[in-house]
Amino acid sequence: RGKKDVKEVKKFVMVGDLKWPAHPTTVHVIDLHPDADDSDVAEIFKKCGDLIHVRVLREREFVNGKKVPTKSKGRALVQFLREEAVEEALKLDDAASFKDKVFRVERSRVAAVEPVSGKKGGKGSKGNKGNKGGNGQ
Repeated sequence: RGKKDVKEVKKFVMVGDLKWPAHPTTVHVIDLHPDADDSDVAEIFKKCGDLIHVRVLREREFVNGKKVPTKSKGRALVQFLREEAVEEALKLDDAASFKDKVFRVERSRVAAVEPVSGKKGGKGSKGNKGNKGGNGQ
């Protein structure tokens, strides 16, 4: 057998003193106006490239016994189809605004949305049926 081609990770994100590989197609938006929602953020970033998912990160509070998203944390994750779009989005760092509030854009270490194909197991999944502790009882 021949050697497997290994793609070298070139981009990194610093989290404290730790260096993490950056997600290749996702940016982290910081200092967003609190009124910005998913569609507002999508409208801003769609000019950078095709979008896969946009998610404004929100506080979670208990309402009627359930944990539900409430007010914005002022941050968002934007995931693109292609890596080149991340480079375009990074150009918006401190150069774009929403409702007169300038926001920052940086590489993200996590995706805006997790892929569902190929994943097995996990709480409540079909792969957990019959296992103690799972929701699929």
